[in-house]
Amino acid sequence: MISPHERHVEYAQAPPQRLRFIDSEGKFHLQPFIYGTEQKMDDMFIRTYPPITDQIYPVRLFVRGAPYKMWNFLRTDVHLFGADPEAPLFLLGTDGDGRDLLSRLIFGTRLSLSIGLLGVALSFLLGIIIGGISGYFGGVTDKIVQRLIEILRAFPSLPLWMALSAALPANWGGGPRTEISPTFRQRPWR
Repeated sequence: MISPHERHVEYAQAPPQRLRFIDSEGKFHLQPFIYGTEQKMDDMFIRTYPPITDQIYPVRLFVRGAPYKMWNFLRTDVHLFGADPEAPLFLLGTDGDGRDLLSRLIFGTRLSLSIGLLGVALSFLLGIIIGGISGYFGGVTDKIVQRLIEILRAFPSLPLWMALSAALPANWGGGPRTEISPTFRQRPWR
């Protein structure tokens, strides 16, 4: 994989590359591979990326590439998969700046996945503590804790989250604002 911030201008807006097992001559390969590509412009200045069938680059697991920090503290240069450095691998294609879309997608999902895992871990920890207190003391404490949990579970979660989102201020931002590019704004109907 390629770094989500690394730019390959020569592959701007490249389509997704296909992993192949059978080459152009019909020969089967045990290891998946990609063909080399190069950017070509036609008379209408439309970019195309035809495959160069005589350049075969095998896709390997745990390849060395650009250095990065895993979880923001572990420095490494081992990537999950990749091809030869002369033939970057773009399984979902690239954006207008030549950045790999798969790497950017994985990079963007880190926060969502970590929040989900943190929520599960926190609810697991609270469940163990509250359940332990309830079981250890028993009697009246157990009945009070169990009734409070039943009351909390009685509320449907979706309307509760909707009410919470309505209660938050509208100008409470979640991060830096980004402007929409003028080329992507909708044009008014004429």
